[in-house]
Amino acid sequence: MSEPKGLSAVQDATQGSKENEELALEQLRKAEVFKNAGNEALKAGDMKKALRSYHMAHLHTRLAVKATTPIQRKRSEDDFEERSARMSPLQKKVCAAHVPVVNNLSVCHLKKGNWARVIELCTEVLDFEDNAKAFMRRAKAYYHLNKQLLCRRDLDHAMTLSPDDPGLAELDKKLKQREVDSARKGNKALANNLKAMF
Repeated sequence: MSEPKGLSAVQDATQGSKENEELALEQLRKAEVFKNAGNEALKAGDMKKALRSYHMAHLHTRLAVKATTPIQRKRSEDDFEERSARMSPLQKKVCAAHVPVVNNLSVCHLKKGNWARVIELCTEVLDFEDNAKAFMRRAKAYYHLNKQLLCRRDLDHAMTLSPDDPGLAELDKKLKQREVDSARKGNKALANNLKAMF
């Protein structure tokens, strides 16, 4: 009788930790090449090439993450400092490579107006660390999707991490105006409903 695939995969992962380390390092080398190409394309304004390059870098860093972390913890399971203290040097190196790649990919999607993808990517970054840029970009995406409460939550968190960022102050000003406008519309609708009732 053959073993279940899940069990053999776990056994392979524990027996092959050296192979996993080698795989992770190889994936990081490949990711670095694509990330550099993405950086150059972004500087040159070639959004299509930047997206493609960052996407490939993202695929490689995700493979490195999987090779070094059998079970990825979500943000709510523990705090980052505690998790960081438990990380091996290789896991820290993988995380340090993965987060900027995902952040750069989110920039490209932000510029293209792919709000749902920005939220997804920034959430992925935030699963690894508190990151002001990821909170800010996700807040901008929520702003464009008119999700004011989620935008406010992320914006407040970003402002806590980076209080002097002028981009955050600008978004805060826009969001406050939208919140005021929304409250006025809500009050007007309530008044109209009350008039209709009486």
